[in-house]
Amino acid sequence: MLPRAGAVLRHGLGTPDEHQVTLYSGDHTHAFYASHSGSFPNIFAYGTPVAGCFPQGNEYQETFLTCHVDLARPLGTMQERQALYGYRGTAQDADMWNWSDDPPARFGERGGLSNVSRFSTLSRQDYVAVDVAFHYPRSANSAWRTNLPEWPPVPAQGKPPVDWRRQVLFLKDDDPALTAYLLIRDSIKGGQPTMWQMWNVSEKIGTPDEVQDLAAFLADKPGYAIVPYRELKGDRFTAIGQLGVDVEYYIASPTDTPRHTLRWGSDMHDWANKLAQPEYQDLLHLQMPGDGAYFVAFYPRKRAWAAPTFSTLGDGTIIKVSGDFGTDYGFLSALEATAAGGG
Repeated sequence: MLPRAGAVLRHGLGTPDEHQVTLYSGDHTHAFYASHSGSFPNIFAYGTPVAGCFPQGNEYQETFLTCHVDLARPLGTMQERQALYGYRGTAQDADMWNWSDDPPARFGERGGLSNVSRFSTLSRQDYVAVDVAFHYPRSANSAWRTNLPEWPPVPAQGKPPVDWRRQVLFLKDDDPALTAYLLIRDSIKGGQPTMWQMWNVSEKIGTPDEVQDLAAFLADKPGYAIVPYRELKGDRFTAIGQLGVDVEYYIASPTDTPRHTLRWGSDMHDWANKLAQPEYQDLLHLQMPGDGAYFVAFYPRKRAWAAPTFSTLGDGTIIKVSGDFGTDYGFLSALEATAAGGG
């Protein structure tokens, strides 16, 4: 745990199959902007990047709302859409930020941010909880990107205050080369529409039926191309990784709201070496019209491994995950609760 900055969950340190999950939380604004609090800047599994920010070499490049819950609103302007993709500028550009309430071009909020609320680490599981208060709108002045696709439609405009508790359970085998995955529960109150999203280092995102014939599914993979949003159906999706590690998603909650994906990217510059490396990623985008919980299993696996099966138990507080490794019952609740499922 890092005071005023968040936590890092690691497994298999120094091995080829190292796992790392970085979670920002706190008010250490020299390390990150307030709007980052509660988000994952990067997730590595089996020595491979699988989700997180768009890399930018020595130039500051952050993708806002990476696996981040925030207020949903109609995205009518380029500035509003830009806020969901990323801000490009050097670290010295922090003094360009405008903390006024008008116009609220950014989804990020200031004030009321907490440090890590709970943290524990054990041999087979790590746990971290953070509380974030979105109580004040925030805007920014910057040069906006112009190559952004349309954003998925959102039901209504959201406004502060909204309070959000993020709980992360990192389950891991003794051997880092074997099963390790995340359960993420984001509990929301404030009566406002919100959205949850994760950028994936992937070729495409599809349903289990779509990815069953992997060669056919990837026959039209977009590569270095921007792809508009499309709606996904169901509660199970697979992000086919660019580097041989795929991510299985299971959405235990919400159960009856839209899911979307889109693809975006550009040439990410390393100004020190005058290089440009294309970087394109796929977004998983969820929505919720009011109070409730986003409860998601994020299960990286090596390409040759069979996908596990998932189910929800205990009135929505338990995700059951079964595979070759056995069966896990992952319980997460923002409030004290008792739950049972499957005997």
